Amino acid sequence: MLLLSVATVLVVLTSSTAVQAQGLEAGVGYADITGPAGEVPMLHPMLFRWATPKPRKKTAGIHMRLFARAFAFRDAEGRSAAFVNVDAGMISPMMKLKVIEILKSKLGSTYTEANVLLSATHTHSGPGVYHGYTLYAISTLGYFADTFNTLANGNCPGIELAHASLRPTKLQFNSGQLANSGVNRSPTSYLLNPESERARYEHNTDRDMTVVKLVDANSGKPFGMLNWFAVHPTSMNNTNLLIKRRQQRLGCPVRCTQLQAFERFMDYQAGTNTLPGGQRFVASFANANEGDVSPNTDGPRCMDTGEPCDIATSTCGGKAKHCVASGPGKDMLDSTRIIGLKQFGRAMYVDMSNQQLTVNGRRVRTCPPAMGFSFAAGTTDGPGGFDFTQGDTSGNPFWNLVRGILSKPNQEQINCHSPKPILLNTGYMTFPTDWQPKVIETQLLKIGPLVIVALPGEFTTMSGRRVREAVQKALADNGMTGAKVVLSGVSNLYSSYVTTFEEYQVSGDKVDVNN
Repeated sequence: MLLLSVATVLVVLTSSTAVQAQGLEAGVGYADITGPAGEVPMLHPMLFRWATPKPRKKTAGIHMRLFARAFAFRDAEGRSAAFVNVDAGMISPMMKLKVIEILKSKLGSTYTEANVLLSATHTHSGPGVYHGYTLYAISTLGYFADTFNTLANGNCPGIELAHASLRPTKLQFNSGQLANSGVNRSPTSYLLNPESERARYEHNTDRDMTVVKLVDANSGKPFGMLNWFAVHPTSMNNTNLLIKRRQQRLGCPVRCTQLQAFERFMDYQAGTNTLPGGQRFVASFANANEGDVSPNTDGPRCMDTGEPCDIATSTCGGKAKHCVASGPGKDMLDSTRIIGLKQFGRAMYVDMSNQQLTVNGRRVRTCPPAMGFSFAAGTTDGPGGFDFTQGDTSGNPFWNLVRGILSKPNQEQINCHSPKPILLNTGYMTFPTDWQPKVIETQLLKIGPLVIVALPGEFTTMSGRRVREAVQKALADNGMTGAKVVLSGVSNLYSSYVTTFEEYQVSGDKVDVNN
């Protein structure tokens, strides 16, 4: 199975298009960021199970170690950038600030907030309690310095190694479609997008996989790979208590991982030293527009009856807790293996609480963030508690009363978020800290013809497609044709879900946005 997996990826790598960016240098590195393995609250398959009466899960061992895989770049004019794929559920702004602080003490002004991109794999099976915003800290019961320090300090050695190994580099690109690795978990929302737009795509999930291979320009040997594909890392459900990455990294008999085995195989092919401290081939599997894509390809069913769940509300007899999606394997470990094998084969800060813009000839503005009732319902990958349901656009008198105690939204806020009924008026909640970010970080890294669009949210399939197209058009309008644009979601920060306007009308799949 391992050899088959390696062969699959090699086919993708060897059938790529080579591009020589004049004067481009690149380097790779990695570092362990596993963190506390016992009795530390974890992120849930449904990240915000603040509304569940069940005990919160805590780490109880290690299934697979977590890593930060770093890629450093420098162009002919000496401008640097770093991309780091972090085995974490999300990136906190405090984490990135700490990483930059450490890097400045080691490498001076080479790396800054503007040219370092931290992109989370979005694993739901890692230690939590490291985020600064209250909403995201509630589900993990606050803040734990050991987790934060492991993540913040652990990212830096990988970047330092990557910087130290810079060498003249050629980029090779390839893209293709990967089938049967994800299903849309909000199909009714997707259908609300314009029919003319949907007709341009064969599927309601984004099956495009993009691979970028880094090749030593002098020796011709590969030393790194970046990959983007859209699927939620929820093959492991909320009964899992072992630390692990997302499904792209798989268990193998000799206490390694399938991805590490692939990296070692590539080292062997290149004839490089794989001893500790030696040269390593580094492969990164980053996430894209995975907001509405589930790896549980068998779909959601009622656990008590075996019947399909109600498609609009993801409930069974009006209750969300029995509606659970499952993967293609005999259990969640087997499903993780199967989905993983299929995949194996200038920074800017924007105040999203008050942006003025023109849409269809109308002058409109954004407003402070708020979360709706359907956010508390969770998803078919991990239902929430108290029988909230997806697609709820009417609210509930009892929870409206609870909401009023925390922060009662004014009419302007209610109108702005309509038709979503507001459950948590997070944009006005500041105790003990801000509950959600109002100012978000966006980032665009251009590496040769590769353009990485780094955004902090979880994008649905169609919203991600629109982002890529908008960036592609803007680049072309400014004379950059033929750019290879990839969306790297859950990067530098976390700001919940992003949908199209049409999908937002039903507020399905907890797809609340700061709009």
